[in-house]
Amino acid sequence: MKSTTKKYFFTACLLGTTALLSFGFPRSKYVGTDMLSRLQVPSQMKSWNSRDVSGAFDLKDARYNFVNSVFARQYVSDLGEYLVFIILDASNFHHPQICFGSSGYGVKPAGDLEINANGRRFKAHALFMNKKQGSMLVVYWISIDKKNVDWTEQKFNQFFYSLFNKKKIGLMGRLDIPASEENIQKALRFAKDFISDVSRNMKPEDADYLFGTAS
Repeated sequence: MKSTTKKYFFTACLLGTTALLSFGFPRSKYVGTDMLSRLQVPSQMKSWNSRDVSGAFDLKDARYNFVNSVFARQYVSDLGEYLVFIILDASNFHHPQICFGSSGYGVKPAGDLEINANGRRFKAHALFMNKKQGSMLVVYWISIDKKNVDWTEQKFNQFFYSLFNKKKIGLMGRLDIPASEENIQKALRFAKDFISDVSRNMKPEDADYLFGTAS
């Protein structure tokens, strides 16, 4: 893919994540468990290389107040296909469909999918994002204290933990994959293959926190 297209794609990912984080951000800074500093996600695998792009996020900006830390790497396969893998350690997560829509994207749900992360079967959600400059598939999921949760469960957990002033380890995983509407299914398979590779190269406990415990 041309470098200008890659540059646009990465910019789109960054803008989309900024929207996701800043939609109704709180005034006080969230102090998390610093889980991402302990989470060992492979930067290189048999068929993958990557580069760190987390420096693009300025966590001192007030828009990121409910985010403790961000993991963001661009992975490229041996075949030249690429994606951006983002993990957020945050106190609250806003719905990507609403946030991306408010940023000028045309958003179309692309269904739910069950993913096998080395024996951990969890549910993820997919959205097709479209702008005049390009389009991408976004696959995302949420895990709280090693449990894969849906949007309703996430909000309940947020209320419960805040009510009793308890700490939780809440992570949102997200894959941003360049895609056209015609090759959504191919992009979904690409996402599943990537997660399969990543999970096999992680420590079991780290994979539990990111994807949920094995069923």
